[in-house]
Amino acid sequence: MVFSDKPKLIGYWNDRLQDGSLLGDGSLSEQYALYPSPLDLVSPGWLGSEKSSLISYLRSGVMYTESLGWSTCSFLCKNKSVGSRELTDGVWVWPEGLAHYVEVHDVLLPSEFVDHARNNGFLIPADVITTYGRKWEKKPNIFVRIFRIITRSKWSFYRGLYDKWELYDRSFWIQWGKNFANKGSESDEK
Repeated sequence: MVFSDKPKLIGYWNDRLQDGSLLGDGSLSEQYALYPSPLDLVSPGWLGSEKSSLISYLRSGVMYTESLGWSTCSFLCKNKSVGSRELTDGVWVWPEGLAHYVEVHDVLLPSEFVDHARNNGFLIPADVITTYGRKWEKKPNIFVRIFRIITRSKWSFYRGLYDKWELYDRSFWIQWGKNFANKGSESDEK
């Protein structure tokens, strides 16, 4: 398998919550405004019989990095924290909570990602688990540990520095979100 130095990011959302409020203090609004909203991507039944396979794939990704805090579900459901890690299959990277969005809220994902998972037989390749995971687990975690020590507040300032480290390529996700918003739906997803 060919590994990507900068895997493609998916599964991050703008910070608008179901009740109309912004996540936290809203300080990330400008940064997250480019991402799609899961509230606009609900599509019951879009995965059909492959839903459990894709959820398993999402949950079995190799840890890519850890976050400094827990993610909150944008739907404000009972599952208040949906994870704090990013996972990868060597080509894509996604937040740990993405499986929750697909399983509980039927949130639509790009066909490119689903096709990739399907082509892998909905299994994270063994060479990603043995090689790629080890390569990336060390580098970001050192960075996160340092930030945990020096930060307890002013997270938005430090998050900006973290984002400049550019661990992944955001362009696909941002462009897909824009294209999806313009189309209103993706008919080829079913």
